[in-house]
Amino acid sequence: MVKVNLFRNDSSPGISFLVPEGFTVEEFFCKDFMAFQLSPVRILVNGDIPSLKDSLNEGDEITYVSDSKCPKSRN
Repeated sequence: MVKVNLFRNDSSPGISFLVPEGFTVEEFFCKDFMAFQLSPVRILVNGDIPSLKDSLNEGDEITYVSDSKCPKSRN
């Protein structure tokens, strides 16, 4: 299990989650999004736009941001 910190917007406090080791961004987002539907939203991991196939690691910070606040992709 790894601990990740989640921030749903600029004004909400962070919450910590334990997720299975190897859990991907996509798996986390789909599970969490079904519980807390936010729209429109983008997901950042440690301030960067992730690949949905990236695995979450100990201490990763996941942030949901509105499209207007999302940084431009480096691709």
